[in-house]
Amino acid sequence: DGNMPEEVNQLRVGGMYYTPMYIKEFRDWIEYMPGLKNVMSIEAEVIESNIKPTHPIGEIVVDGFGQKQTYIDRGNRRRVIVALGKNDVGSYLQLYPTDKKTYVVGGSSDHTIIDVNDSDKEYKVGDIVTLNLDYESIMVATQSRYLEKIIK
Repeated sequence: DGNMPEEVNQLRVGGMYYTPMYIKEFRDWIEYMPGLKNVMSIEAEVIESNIKPTHPIGEIVVDGFGQKQTYIDRGNRRRVIVALGKNDVGSYLQLYPTDKKTYVVGGSSDHTIIDVNDSDKEYKVGDIVTLNLDYESIMVATQSRYLEKIIK
C-alpha cells in the first residue's frame, strides 16, 4: 500500500505465500495481505481403518529415527493409516488434514496415522485423504521422485 519503510529494500516472504495458516507469524500477516491461503495440498490413500488403542501395548522403545515417542491414552479411537510418510514429506507432524475433525497422531517412514474418530465422514480403505503441508513438507514433497505432482 506504499507504506514500506525506505530502509527496507528487500522483503523475503517465502513460505508465507504457500502456507500462511500453519505458522503463527504468517497468520498475523493475513490482515495486511488479504487473499493469502494455502496453495498446495497432498492426497494419500487410506490403507487401513480400524478402532485401536491410542496408547501402545508393551514397552515403548525408540523408532527407526532414534526418537522415543510419548502417547496420551485417549482410549480406543478410530484411526486410519495412509500411504504417505517421512520419506515423502519429511515430518508427518507438519501435515494438516483438510477435514478439521481429524488430526495426525503419528507415522513412520512410509505411513501416517490420522485420528478420524470425531469426523462426520466414515473413512474406509481406498478413500483419499487430503492434507495441507507446511513449507518444509512442500520442499521435501516437491523433490520426491516417488510422488506425482499435479498443477491445477
